[in-house]
Amino acid sequence: MENLPLLTEQWIKLLQEKKDRDALDFYCTNIIPNIIPKLKENFIKNHNIQPNYDGIISLLGFTPDTVILTYLFAKPKKLIVLHTKETERFLDDVVKYTSIPIGNFYHEVFIEDPSIDIYRALEVSINRFDKDEKIAIELTGGKKTMGGALAVAAGLLDIDQLYIDYKEYMPSFRKPKPESTYIHLVTNPLRLSIDVFGNIDLERASMFFNEGKYDVSEELFIQSSKKNE
Repeated sequence: MENLPLLTEQWIKLLQEKKDRDALDFYCTNIIPNIIPKLKENFIKNHNIQPNYDGIISLLGFTPDTVILTYLFAKPKKLIVLHTKETERFLDDVVKYTSIPIGNFYHEVFIEDPSIDIYRALEVSINRFDKDEKIAIELTGGKKTMGGALAVAAGLLDIDQLYIDYKEYMPSFRKPKPESTYIHLVTNPLRLSIDVFGNIDLERASMFFNEGKYDVSEELFIQSSKKNE
């Protein structure tokens, strides 16, 4: 972590020069190894659990770094990537930078329209695991509608949801600052009794949840819960 500010500067320079491939390689080989220990420390401190999973089902967007970071953070036995035809080209990067044994790597393609096709891909993915295996869905990548769909499914199935969050964002690059990154275990609001919410605007909370604004949605649930204590 002591070298992280300097590494971040070098990475930002590559991004500024629009050397996307070099920037991805630098991020995966230099920055990720530096932030993993702190990510784990904060995750255990904030959620009081170890990130031990038999498998991760990860949503792939137009950059593979979130999938790669999640795998290297949790080091599950199996990794399944959900992707569209447009993002399929990043699968090789996932395999390369995670160094996952090819026998433990799977991927499922889905189409955006109809939107329910992502549920089919998720069902196929879940069926690759035994019932006693612990899995999590990582829903950072992809469009918000995709992440929202997976979040709802994970809530109904009571599967852990992981989200790569941040405290500082670099809008010009559409990326978070590495030192501000953390792994968020999304609270499943479906575990809570409807009576807990009182007069909360459920429609508004659900809207934030489905748009992928999990921190905002969670905060609404927490605030309402405290009001009813």
